[in-house]
Amino acid sequence: ERQLCDAIKKVEATQREFGRLVPGLAFPTVDVPTEVTNYKQRILETFGITPSNIMPYDVKYLKDVVNRAVYRKPPCNSNGEEIRDAILWVMVKDISQSNLTEKTAFIANNPKQFSVKEKPTELHPDLAAEVNDESLNIKFYNSIEAFLDVVNTKPEFLTDEWLNQHVSVDEVQNDCMLVLESELGKGELERWAKVRRIWLNDRTYPEYTAIFPKDVELNLSGFHFYPRQNGEYMITAEYVGKAKVDFDVILEVNMSGNDEEAWHNRRQVTDIQSYHPEIRATVEIVVGVQDIKVVRRADLPLSPKVVIIGG
Repeated sequence: ERQLCDAIKKVEATQREFGRLVPGLAFPTVDVPTEVTNYKQRILETFGITPSNIMPYDVKYLKDVVNRAVYRKPPCNSNGEEIRDAILWVMVKDISQSNLTEKTAFIANNPKQFSVKEKPTELHPDLAAEVNDESLNIKFYNSIEAFLDVVNTKPEFLTDEWLNQHVSVDEVQNDCMLVLESELGKGELERWAKVRRIWLNDRTYPEYTAIFPKDVELNLSGFHFYPRQNGEYMITAEYVGKAKVDFDVILEVNMSGNDEEAWHNRRQVTDIQSYHPEIRATVEIVVGVQDIKVVRRADLPLSPKVVIIGG
């Protein structure tokens, strides 16, 4: 829900920018509660989770959770916040205590509360001490992919070479271009360019009048997989590389003098700036086992998922 709300804020910011140029332009609205419910349902169906597999809250957790908040004990932070994470941790401990003969897998991509920045793949030392002192059988994973890599036996056919042969890198690159050429993609590129200017202490104050993605070059960097109940495999392949993007800009250049004089002496110039942001694209595909071929690209709202990571 938080990620969806953050994405909506970005779309609204883009809409305001376009609204100045194209009055009356309307973006689709998103019903957050409905979309969150649909997302949860897709997760349940994908992993074959039934309501009986979902552990409910129990009033017996309250005392432990409150103590963690009051005494600033992890996963609560130094301000006594992150109560929901404390509830989650107490629930995980309860699951482990109820069946000590089996290992409990705890998956959480939350380095601030459940691990430390220097060692994101390891459980927070204070929480690990609890596990040890109470003789619990809990194994921590900082991502679903890390968990699946351990518990799944990789099929012999599934290699980098097989993926490169059956999933066209050119197709992935073309799809990335479509994403970058979309209004949302150009909005992300503009935000990236503005942040880059701050990093470089660039004081030319550019106004980006047009953005033209020119090319994307990607290479397969790795993949994760998990078996589905119907005998297929879902594969998440990650590609990394760089894009070439031209920006039409109007620059306000400070000419000379101190800050006030420079402001009055500024002038505008037009320019074309070429950048090469680093790109990470994630593609999900479904693979049939009987004939070992790609059945289809996974049904995603946006495929591939494209993230600008630096450059």
